[in-house]
Amino acid sequence: MTNQDPGIQIFFDASLIGAAKLPVPTDARIVYPGHPAWPYDQDEADEIWLSHVGGDNWLTILRDRKIRFRRAEKSALVENRVRAINVATIANLTVQETVELLQTNRVAIEETVNSPPAFYHLTTAGLKEMLNYD
Repeated sequence: MTNQDPGIQIFFDASLIGAAKLPVPTDARIVYPGHPAWPYDQDEADEIWLSHVGGDNWLTILRDRKIRFRRAEKSALVENRVRAINVATIANLTVQETVELLQTNRVAIEETVNSPPAFYHLTTAGLKEMLNYD
């Protein structure tokens, strides 16, 4: 990620907390569970924090293989119009590999900040919109 408008926060879910902490010195927008700017505990219910990030129009980056099967979480994404990117690689990536994947797709990820809220999957093939809320 690059150093952009500090008003646009990027929330990394607890599933990617290691990747969130690596780029922090170069990107002040990044927030994660345990960060001073994050008001919830790491184990906060998904529906609560999704309401927060959706209401504040943050970009959310997470890794959740079963999100499409969890009705409450999927419903919270849609209801709160959460701009979310799900790292959806087949293989489990190391923290460094995850950071490299995010850096490789940085331009497409940055474009989601200016696009209407939607749910995206990020794979080694790139970023793909999976669910448009409109």
